[in-house]
Amino acid sequence: MESHPSGAPRPRGAELTVSAQKILARNEPLSGFSAQLSWSHYCALMRVEHQKARDFCEREAVVGGWDKRTLERQIQSF
Repeated sequence: MESHPSGAPRPRGAELTVSAQKILARNEPLSGFSAQLSWSHYCALMRVEHQKARDFCEREAVVGGWDKRTLERQIQSF
C-alpha cells in the first residue's frame, strides 16, 4: 500500500482513471497497455493461450496491483 500525502495508506490501483475503473468493473478487456503493468507482466501474459483467460489475468493484475511474480503464480494455478 502506498501512502497518501495526508499520511493515510491508500490501496494500490487507487490511481486508476475513472474510465479504467468502469471498464474493469464491467469485465471488459482493457484497450491498449496499462501503465500499472510492466513489460515483464506483458511477457507473462503473452504465454496465456486463451484470450478470455489472458484478459482476466490482466484485469486482476491491474486491480490487485500484482507484481510479476504474483501474476505468474496466478497464471500457473488456474
